[in-house]
Amino acid sequence: MRSQESTPPVEERLVLNEVDLTRADFSGRRIQRFGVTASRFTECDFSGVRIFKGGSFGAGGDYTEYLGCVFDQAELTRVNAGRARFVNCSFRDVRIRDMFSHDGEFVDCLFTGRIEGAVFNGRPPSYEGMAPNPKKLLEFRGNDFSGAVLEDVGFRNGVALSQQSLPTGPDYVLLLDAGPVLRRAWDLAEALPAADPHRGSIRSALRLGLDELANGQQDFFRTLMNRKDVAGGRALLALLADASAEIAAD
Repeated sequence: MRSQESTPPVEERLVLNEVDLTRADFSGRRIQRFGVTASRFTECDFSGVRIFKGGSFGAGGDYTEYLGCVFDQAELTRVNAGRARFVNCSFRDVRIRDMFSHDGEFVDCLFTGRIEGAVFNGRPPSYEGMAPNPKKLLEFRGNDFSGAVLEDVGFRNGVALSQQSLPTGPDYVLLLDAGPVLRRAWDLAEALPAADPHRGSIRSALRLGLDELANGQQDFFRTLMNRKDVAGGRALLALLADASAEIAAD
């Protein structure tokens, strides 16, 4: 790991293409923009890396692999996984803001710290102009988020949440095989008075959950720490609890 005695200069960009590195040291580097294509990193040290303006850990059509790499205390802003596969990687005490996984795969990775604004996919998304991904499913299992603070983090397109460890407590809600509860909760939300101050935010959250259900996301996870609408998050949690109780009583 690089010495912490001096602050390294900010690099305009770091681009790595078709490299195969083992135990390489990138720790502490400060980078405006970052891009990697068709590479492999084995037990490499990315701890303390700061990416300020975005980039991709897996640009291009071929996958980049990160095997047993360390990203502890990294600060990653507006990055995407792209076509990258992370296996047994450590993300302790990270600060991640606005990360979209797209085609990323995560297996047996550990996350602590804070993740704000992220989406992880279980199937490759399809966008106009995007090179088709030959994979039908993305491997996403064995990951431990239980020690992280998650805010506005979504799991979509078939991520099996029973195969992950997620944070628990009053700020989170996790429903496995969520379809029946979401549909009952929608009926309850429709019956709320028009004057209810949380009706709109509850319906928006449930509509998104039902849309995700239609796209193959059977498990429902939400963080209720939306600082713009804490009361609305609590109201959603209460409604979901009512829906679960009604189904249990049927």
